[in-house]
Amino acid sequence: MLYFTWAKADEKTELGISYWSISGWIGSKTKNKSKDRFAVSERIFEAKSFDEKMNILLEEAVPEDVRRIMFAYPIEVALFLKYVSEIKWLENIKLRDIRKNISLIGCFKSSLEEYDLEKFLDNEIIVVDNGIRASEWTISIGIDPKTRNWMPAIQQTFLEFKERDSKEKPVLVHQLKEWKEYEVIITTPYGLYRYHIGDIVRVTGRKEKLPLVEFVGRNKTMDMVGEHAPYDQIEKSVNEAKKNANTTLINYTVVPNFEEQMPYYEIIIETEEKNANKLKIFLKKFDLELQESVCSYARMRKKGDFYRLQAPKMSIVQKGTYDKINKQRIINEPQPKAKHIIGGPAWHQFRQSIQVEKKIEMNE
Repeated sequence: MLYFTWAKADEKTELGISYWSISGWIGSKTKNKSKDRFAVSERIFEAKSFDEKMNILLEEAVPEDVRRIMFAYPIEVALFLKYVSEIKWLENIKLRDIRKNISLIGCFKSSLEEYDLEKFLDNEIIVVDNGIRASEWTISIGIDPKTRNWMPAIQQTFLEFKERDSKEKPVLVHQLKEWKEYEVIITTPYGLYRYHIGDIVRVTGRKEKLPLVEFVGRNKTMDMVGEHAPYDQIEKSVNEAKKNANTTLINYTVVPNFEEQMPYYEIIIETEEKNANKLKIFLKKFDLELQESVCSYARMRKKGDFYRLQAPKMSIVQKGTYDKINKQRIINEPQPKAKHIIGGPAWHQFRQSIQVEKKIEMNE
């Protein structure tokens, strides 16, 4: 088994208290229980940079007879394969090109992540959704590779559910109603806090008396590769970037983009700005604002750290595009609110519905 994990202990607080990635902590505990099944040594828990981690995986895991791989987000494997292809001078490699016996993958699977999975899988590899594993504790457990149905982890976590867009009090697991959507509230075994973590689930059926749930999304956060960027902070970053670049936008939409080997935030804009340098300044400031305000986004952007996101890019649409979009919303939607951020499955449909005239990238 190959477990994509991070260092067990990363840094220290100002008071000298160690803190670390939850995957590193879980990985080290799992390795202690299953030493004979791990494809990598303890070195993986001491890796301090992206390159060091990839090197260890290349040196130790590739020669092993790996049958099973576990990771949080598919982008981790995509980056590993890219690293291997550069070292080995190979192109368009897939998992079976490295280890022909790989047959099982355990990861978090949603509509967004499936775009990355398709890049390196074949039909012989089974993908089992691990369920929702928040940093605070486990929420659900995957039980069926053919669906996204999860079993609430009632033996590990005390779970409460608040019906979405409702003012009613939270309910317990046995009170869930099918096809309703709920925000998850968890209490860890330590019992110190109740966490309203923002994850939203939909009840899809039952297994005997236990409701089954599927992940719908996070309550207004963009989460492509684990960056958990709140929508309001993305909008604040756009506004700060506009001020810093001294430019104006007629309208904009921020969407996830998976068209390249590494995903990125795409800012789709309509503008009368003709100065390309100003728009590059806008992109740079937007990226820096998000890194300063959302620490998990910063970690996904830094090459010496997790590095799962490349720099944001800009797509400029022709004049009048948003007039057409807004007119359509007024016709089709009971509440035609402006949608500056589309982070769920609708992003792909939106991206295909517009015509991009020009693209701009920032200078890193």
